[in-house]
Amino acid sequence: MSVTDLIPRDQIQTYLRKRTGTLVSKQRITRWVNAGELRTVRIPRRCKWCKPGLYISRQSLETLISRYSA
Repeated sequence: MSVTDLIPRDQIQTYLRKRTGTLVSKQRITRWVNAGELRTVRIPRRCKWCKPGLYISRQSLETLISRYSA
């Protein structure tokens, strides 16, 4: 998994809106993360190549989109 495959958690709502045209609530995204449907990666504070925090892998988002799209 490379850096370009990671999306910051606070940008997931925008990413899903652009990909599907549907607005997904932040509460629903939190439920998906807590249920393990979205794979999260924590970047440590000492990392030099990106901001620290929680990231979601692009592959898990694409899997989620294909699962919930008709």
